[in-house]
Amino acid sequence: MKLFALLLAAAVTIAAAPATVKVQVNRRVIEVPLEKYVAAVLAGEASVFRSDEALKAMSVAARTYAIRMRGRHQAEGFDFCVTTHCQRVDLDGANTNLRFQKIAAGTAGELLWYRGKLAFTPYSLDCGGRTEDVSAVWPDEAAPYLRSRPDEFCMRAGASDWHWTGDAAAIANALRKQRLNAPAHLTGMRISERTASGRAHLLQLSGDGAVPISASAFRFAIGRELGWNTLRSDRFDAHSAAGKISFDGRGSGHGV
Repeated sequence: MKLFALLLAAAVTIAAAPATVKVQVNRRVIEVPLEKYVAAVLAGEASVFRSDEALKAMSVAARTYAIRMRGRHQAEGFDFCVTTHCQRVDLDGANTNLRFQKIAAGTAGELLWYRGKLAFTPYSLDCGGRTEDVSAVWPDEAAPYLRSRPDEFCMRAGASDWHWTGDAAAIANALRKQRLNAPAHLTGMRISERTASGRAHLLQLSGDGAVPISASAFRFAIGRELGWNTLRSDRFDAHSAAGKISFDGRGSGHGV
């Protein structure tokens, strides 16, 4: 938190920031003024924040992310989608909530920097007690300020515990729909490798043969096909029995 506070204190204004970003909404690409986009991210990602100061910090992180990651969907003809794949955007919420508009306008142009370059500013809903190292999620990102560490604010026992049991056949079908390999008759799964923070990194699917799969690819496939309230993070243990696979985990999101 001290390092983040120092970075935030060093946030500065940049005149070269883009005036607009292209956002795909309901399969239609629209140009959104940058500060309206930031307000829409506040509405989509931080609508439950009570503190204006927390919203200000969030707006700086969201704006920095938008400028650094602009063009993430360039091959598809736009900059950002409106889901958590980029940043969750709620344009209606931004239009009707003056608080988000005021926060975005009040921090307009403020960005986070690290050694003369825009910082990488991802965020996660709940780290479950320990953050993830950035290299475990984005191996090419050199961000020493995003190392795995204990987080006292996410350590409350049971506060972020979750459980989900899925039908093995439905899980295998979800993986195939997302063009991932799965045994013809999935019977079980084990965690074959974990990250330094204790999160699942590599999984081994069993059935008619063994199939390795990355935990993050597995989680995203299940989320897209069976709902994002199923596997909430990669910090879990798994057990298989009677055609079912059960998961017991903590936290929500990638944890960085």
